[in-house]
Amino acid sequence: GSELLLERITLALTCYLDDSSDGETMSSLGGYVAKTEDWEQFERFAPEIYKRFGLDVLHTKDLHRTKGEFKNWPLEKKKNFVEELFDAAKSCGVVGVSACVRNSLGKKFNQSHKDAARISTLGLLFARVVFSFGAKGSFYPIEYPCPPLSLIVEAGNKNNKGLRTHFQEVRENGVAFDFATDLSFIGKKDCYAIQLADFWAFYSRR
Repeated sequence: GSELLLERITLALTCYLDDSSDGETMSSLGGYVAKTEDWEQFERFAPEIYKRFGLDVLHTKDLHRTKGEFKNWPLEKKKNFVEELFDAAKSCGVVGVSACVRNSLGKKFNQSHKDAARISTLGLLFARVVFSFGAKGSFYPIEYPCPPLSLIVEAGNKNNKGLRTHFQEVRENGVAFDFATDLSFIGKKDCYAIQLADFWAFYSRR
């Protein structure tokens, strides 16, 4: 009834995802999931942390290499920033998700049969992450089946178009992604949550 529908809406999840690759060996798709309403709280917390540290945009590769906006940041400052940011994320119930694959295995999968040939390594990782939400005993501490899930991926990867096609085909031809209500793409500067996803995508493959 209406009470059950309201409960499902209240439990609605949003997952922010970004991809990362070292160019040769490993590729990953990682990010964070939380209740949609809790992400709104994180978006209120994050700007104050960024302002306090004098940061505009979190590029994790720059953070790791102490370049870009992080140039001249001592290790202690980087550590304090990460701790404060993730304390805020933790207080909002954010949970990390990721999938990694050796690029050689992704290539081998592409060559396994004709249907796989049009699925990129990113597409393979995307499917693995989404299926993990739908599996009974999923890592996310929410009752099975998975509540409505919005997927938001960072824009810019040349294979994102393929992700959308794969997502739509699975939605149209089966029930595997039924809980995933929509897929969208946003820029790194559009919100703090997608920058958080960049952090886990980068470090989950290391």
